[in-house]
Amino acid sequence: MLLLTDRCQDEGRIKRDLGLVRRCRVVTPHAPFRRGADHALIVSDLRLDNFVQVSLLRSALSQYRQSGQPFLCLLHEVTHRALQQANALGATAVLPIDASREQLVSTALRLLQEAGPSGAGMACDDTRELAARAGLVLVEMMDAVRDGHPLDKRLLLEGAEFVLEAIQSAGVRQWLDLVLQHDDNTYQHCLLVAGFAAAVSVSLGFHSKDRGRVTGAALLHDIGKALIPQAILNKPSRLSSEEMAVVRTHTQIGYDMLKGQDTLDDELRSAVRNHHEFLDGTGYPSGLRGDQIPDLIRLLTICDIGSALIERRPYKSPLSVPDAIAEMRRMNGKLDHDILDEFQKAVFVG
Repeated sequence: MLLLTDRCQDEGRIKRDLGLVRRCRVVTPHAPFRRGADHALIVSDLRLDNFVQVSLLRSALSQYRQSGQPFLCLLHEVTHRALQQANALGATAVLPIDASREQLVSTALRLLQEAGPSGAGMACDDTRELAARAGLVLVEMMDAVRDGHPLDKRLLLEGAEFVLEAIQSAGVRQWLDLVLQHDDNTYQHCLLVAGFAAAVSVSLGFHSKDRGRVTGAALLHDIGKALIPQAILNKPSRLSSEEMAVVRTHTQIGYDMLKGQDTLDDELRSAVRNHHEFLDGTGYPSGLRGDQIPDLIRLLTICDIGSALIERRPYKSPLSVPDAIAEMRRMNGKLDHDILDEFQKAVFVG
C-alpha cells in the first residue's frame, strides 16, 4: 500500500494500522516521483481545504495511481466541501482522519477485496482478513499493557482462533507469505510464531481447547516488548550489545506485567518468561535446563527461532523454511529434536 502524507513525523499510527493488512510505503506528495512496486491501495491524509495540498495530491495520484486502483481518502473535516473534493479526486472511500483502527483496517480490507485478485495479492481474501483480525488483537493487547490495563483472556483466545482458522483453511505456507508483508517487526514476529504453533498443534491432532491454549501462548509470548522502545525494536541495523541487553529484558517485563492477573494461568506467564530458555542451560532469563523446561516452552522456543530465521531484516537476509530447520538442527543440545521433527512435519504438510 501507499500512504500519501505531509505529516511524516506523525504518520506512525496510520502506517502501523495499515501495516496490519499489508506492507505500507510512505511518500510525501512533493517528493520527486519514484516508481516502485505497484500498490494495491493508495491512502491519503492530506488536507482538502487547502488549494496547494489538493494540487499536490492530484499530481501525486496522477503519477502513482493505476487504472481501477482503490483510493482511500482520510478527511480532517467531514464537510460537504471535503466530500465533494474527495469525490472529484476519485476517492473510492472516505473516512475521518480519527477513524478507529478497526474502521481503517476493515475499510482497507474491503477495498482490497473489491479490487479483485490483482489488488488482493497472492493470499486469499479470507486469510488476509483473519491475519488482520489477529493483528488487531495483538495491537490491542500491546496497547492495554502499555496503558497499565489487565489483559482480557477472551480477547487472547479470540486472536488464537483467527490464527487457527487461517492455518486450518489455507495452510501455514500462505500464512507465512501474508504475514511476512507486515512492516512492524514485533507484530510480524508474533503472528509468525503463532502461525507455526497453530500448525504444529493441528498436525499433532490436539483438541480444540489445547490448540487455542498453544496458539494463544504463542501470540502472547513477546508481550513484554510493548515496553521496549520502538526505536530499538525497529532499528534498521544490527543492535549494539547495550540495546540487545535491553531487548532481553522483555521476558521478565512481560512476566511481571502478567503476574498479578488472575485471569491468566501460570502456563501463559511461564511461556512469556521462558521462551528463550535452552535445554543445555544457556538460555535466558534463568538458565533453565532439561526437565525444567516443559513441552509448551520447548515448542514455543522452536517456533520463535524458526520465525526469527525466516524474517528479513536490513542487516540480514531471510532463510528459507528448509534452511531455517537445518540451522536449528545444528543447535546441538539446545532444542528438543522430537518437537523439531513435529515442527518440520507440520510446516511441510501445511
